[in-house]
Amino acid sequence: MHALYGSAERALEPVANVRAHSGDVRGPDPGPYVRTTTCDDRSRFVFDGLPDGGYFLIARVHLDNGHAQSEGAVSEEGLAVMQKVELTGGVTRQLMLPLRNRP
Repeated sequence: MHALYGSAERALEPVANVRAHSGDVRGPDPGPYVRTTTCDDRSRFVFDGLPDGGYFLIARVHLDNGHAQSEGAVSEEGLAVMQKVELTGGVTRQLMLPLRNRP
């Protein structure tokens, strides 16, 4: 994650930047470890039945023109938002994904 996002905790990067770094990263096929879902009309999503453990939540975000301009030049591919999440005891977690990188 650090090679792709510059952090192993939380990041916001243009999708083009992440793709540019992806050739530098090698590892096992993530297929069995990847789950996908889509947002509802209120920008909420759910993953059910995940076992306890550490996860990286990665979302692709398309911003309106006003917000995209405030973040600098962002291509039509949008932004990749990454956040590390720890799950324990079957507890439901609600997260607010970052829309700005921390200083």
